Amino acid sequence: MQKNTNDKFQTNRFNGVAINSKFNPKKLKKEFEHEQNSSCFIATDGVHKNVSYMIYDDIVVTIGADDKKISSPTDVKIGDSLNIIYEKHSHNKGMRLENPYSGFSIIYWYPNKTGIKYNILNDKVESFEIGNKEHLELMEGCS
Repeated sequence: MQKNTNDKFQTNRFNGVAINSKFNPKKLKKEFEHEQNSSCFIATDGVHKNVSYMIYDDIVVTIGADDKKISSPTDVKIGDSLNIIYEKHSHNKGMRLENPYSGFSIIYWYPNKTGIKYNILNDKVESFEIGNKEHLELMEGCS
């Protein structure tokens, strides 16, 4: 696995791995497969233990983080308040999704057909992920 000290997401990639790119076992390690959907699995990069890559049909569809040291493309971090998210995305209206498990999510779309989803609990960022539209709007990942 390659080492990269950049701990900031870009709008469509992290640590040299892009959304909609083919799964590369030289960069990512398959961790576990979905029980009911063998075409979907979670991978890690071997460098960032709190970053996961969801792979569907051998394509990277989301990259998520719940590490306070890692920031979103707009410099939002885990633990930041809703107000910080709104300030950092003041140019864009987010789409709110109720989460049946806990809290809610807010998605902001980028011009490159990807977006970022912030998962919110108690008015603070619990995790975030970048990905394509089809997979960011899911609440259960490999559904």
